Amino acid sequence: TANSIEQPPDLKLGDFAFPCFSLAKELKKSPADIARTLSEHITKLPSIISSVAATGPYVNFFLSPGEIAKSVLYAKEKKVKTKKETMLIEYISPNTNKPLHIGHARNAFLGDSMARMYNTLGDTVVRTCLVNDRGIHICKSMVAYQENAKRKTQSAKLPTPKSVGKKGDHFVGDYYVLYNTLLQKDPSLEERAKECLQKWEDGDKKTHALWKKMNGWVLKGLDATYKRFGISFDKTYYESELYTHGKDIIIKGLKEGVFKQDESGAVFADLSSFNLPDKILLRKDGTAIYITQDIYLALKKWREYKPSTSVYVVASEQDLYFKQFFATLKLLNIPYADT
Repeated sequence: TANSIEQPPDLKLGDFAFPCFSLAKELKKSPADIARTLSEHITKLPSIISSVAATGPYVNFFLSPGEIAKSVLYAKEKKVKTKKETMLIEYISPNTNKPLHIGHARNAFLGDSMARMYNTLGDTVVRTCLVNDRGIHICKSMVAYQENAKRKTQSAKLPTPKSVGKKGDHFVGDYYVLYNTLLQKDPSLEERAKECLQKWEDGDKKTHALWKKMNGWVLKGLDATYKRFGISFDKTYYESELYTHGKDIIIKGLKEGVFKQDESGAVFADLSSFNLPDKILLRKDGTAIYITQDIYLALKKWREYKPSTSVYVVASEQDLYFKQFFATLKLLNIPYADT
């Protein structure tokens, strides 16, 4: 029976073991002989079991990690009851300046697993992904690509993912790394990156053209990774389409006294009433940061789905940020703050 299955003291012996002592009296054979006979006659195995071997009086079973992973990641979802609740789950949230790292992969599996579980329970689950496709980090890759272009002759073609045989996300990620290398030799690149961001927000055509090209390379590479993971999203949001609305909310909040402005000109939320550090919402030059668009996205999600629960799958390093984020939503009386 299932209660007879044991776990060997050493994984080298197997993942699970069946002791044959209880069969010895009935079969009038030694437990070791019974174990050996059983292991030799067990030929049809489910895919999650890679092999069977007898060790003394035990029949040991070895699992196949790859098959187990597939059964979890690609399991079919079957609803067992209807709870009629709407749950939003946001996960991965990649940046378009580099490939996914191990933290993104962890959040991908956690988020998708959570979505599958709640869907099975009968909730209406909306898988969402926020693509951080604008910002200073994106501009750093762009500046490095431009610097690399300067080293080419006029007749030379600029490199592309296809020309160097790389996935687009890895290709652009190399330039993000190159930026930090170049910065050590030329500190003025930091100002170049800031100017690039300012030009982007001002709608400069050349800046936007390069941004679209490099973003396209990364997004294509990320899609290939999602396909390998076996995940997809019901709704994908892009920071570039959200941040201006977030700026409008913050500027309105500043005029109404909800937010404040420091001596440098940066706009911030005074979160002392929540026993939290103040949070910058707009830089001194007026450019946006992550929370700028997160504020509007929270409102947008609420208007679109009226979720009963909203989940952000992130690393624990983001704990303070999300405390400040939800506190800021409360200052704005956005109902989403309590879901």
